[in-house]
Amino acid sequence: MPKPLPPPLWVIEDMVALSTVEPQLFPDPDDRQLLWHDYHPVSSAGGVYHRDLLPRLHAARAAQIFIVPNPAETTALLQPHLAQAAAEGLRCAVVCTGSAEESTDADSDLVFEETASVAVIPFGTLAADLPEEERLTVLVQWLQNSGARILHIIQCPMGWQIISRWARQLKQTGMRLHVTVAPDDSTPLGQAAGSLVTLFPLCARHLDALFSSSQACTATLQHREGYPLERILPLPGTTPSHG
Repeated sequence: MPKPLPPPLWVIEDMVALSTVEPQLFPDPDDRQLLWHDYHPVSSAGGVYHRDLLPRLHAARAAQIFIVPNPAETTALLQPHLAQAAAEGLRCAVVCTGSAEESTDADSDLVFEETASVAVIPFGTLAADLPEEERLTVLVQWLQNSGARILHIIQCPMGWQIISRWARQLKQTGMRLHVTVAPDDSTPLGQAAGSLVTLFPLCARHLDALFSSSQACTATLQHREGYPLERILPLPGTTPSHG
């Protein structure tokens, strides 16, 4: 624990001066309540990056990186992309931003048992103690040094934030930005909610490819968001959703 600092001299002088009016304010040199504590918060972001993430980065040797909240939520959207990558002989890394409580080993097996060429990065667990802004910064730094050709966001708010804030920096490394989207959620009052409403408009101009999971999603992108129909792609291995 840091050693407490002595009180500043001006505090003592002011208390001595005021003690002429109120004797109880005369400072007692042995009063430990006067000691000032100076604590400097220490971030563990550097440790998370260099100790936990860099070794996984080097081991993954991924050409394509997927960022998902957790496997259980994105299985149907992620599997077609992993299958296509395997068919093309591409190594992939799947970065899970959710915590260990949100993603179980059973969930991971559900998605990753088919191929050994997929590295799973439990980023949410590794960086659980970091504030949100530091988690974002660490993840962006990791992506910039990954050497990956494609960053693919699937229904992940943290991934959308990365594109909206750091798209230019990532593209300067030669990385292409892809997303896969699903239809809107809705509030109890029937209002549209979710990433298509809040985050897609901030990221649309940066995207190199956009994959739609359904005709309803394609219609939303085209009519409400004004996204060009010819730039909306179906999930790999499925029939185009716009004919």
